[in-house]
Amino acid sequence: VRLDLEGDAYRTPVVAEIRVQYPRQTLLDLLPAVFSADEESRRFLERFLAVFHAEFERFDLAIENMPGLFDPAAVPAGPFLAYLARWIALPLEGTWNDEQNRKLLAAAPRIYARRGRPDGLRDLLAVYLSNFSGVALEDIGAIGFPRLLEAFRERNHLLLGQSDSSTLGGAVPLWGPARAGRLRLDSDMSGGEAELVGVGDPARDVFNAFAHRFRVYVPAAWVPSAGAETMLRRVLDAEKPAHTSYDLCLVPSRFQVGVQSTVGVDTIVGDVPIMRLACAPDEDRAPSAGPPHALNRSTILGASTRERFGLNRRARVGVETILT
Repeated sequence: VRLDLEGDAYRTPVVAEIRVQYPRQTLLDLLPAVFSADEESRRFLERFLAVFHAEFERFDLAIENMPGLFDPAAVPAGPFLAYLARWIALPLEGTWNDEQNRKLLAAAPRIYARRGRPDGLRDLLAVYLSNFSGVALEDIGAIGFPRLLEAFRERNHLLLGQSDSSTLGGAVPLWGPARAGRLRLDSDMSGGEAELVGVGDPARDVFNAFAHRFRVYVPAAWVPSAGAETMLRRVLDAEKPAHTSYDLCLVPSRFQVGVQSTVGVDTIVGDVPIMRLACAPDEDRAPSAGPPHALNRSTILGASTRERFGLNRRARVGVETILT
């Protein structure tokens, strides 16, 4: 094979692909031998049929490459990618680039197979969080976020068949004023411990408080802006079961006993936060993440870097370690 390439000193010729067929195959090979018996007729028919052969090869190549049009990793970006998404009724995000939408398209079959279930919703949110944060999708799955906690799992009332809670007095009541914090005169008068509830049925408080609700726990660092939170809520509104409601919880990197201390749900071990006074508010911060550098929330006064807690370094509990 010999190629002669010429340039004009401004543009450099580039060969992207070469397709060589040897020995040469022509449509004349498919005809009876009598058509190639005469040498002059054979050369004429080869050149004449080559025009149609080139067109047929183009069709054959398109059919050969057709499986790539249905593969999210191989489909060309642009209209072909958008068409494939429409073909499976998957709305793409207009603000994402092709690679981000390609990641969503690749996860669609797995998500659709479990649509309406907690694991399907978790997989869909993981794709969005991966695109928001830049963390690889497989790493997000290994970390275990996002976490979906269905409210019925928080009920601590009578459960038949379980020895620790199936006996009378072994669990909290099935219903009553303590289930929803209803205010009772001459009984619950402490401020902050009860609320005024003027409607509803006290006997059904346990069901009204826990039925058809769930919480979504997401690391706050993975939702970098208000627009990202809006997009996340839009996905939750569209994909959750219609009869359910949810609470989106953006979890900061901290551990606070009695406030944020449920291991595996809302606890993320992170570095000691650095307080910055007189900082201008971040208008693009996710609203559910709360204000940064707030007293009694994400501020530690009087701690130096040498006094921070670290494993294998100043980690003798009860001797020189203080959890703050």
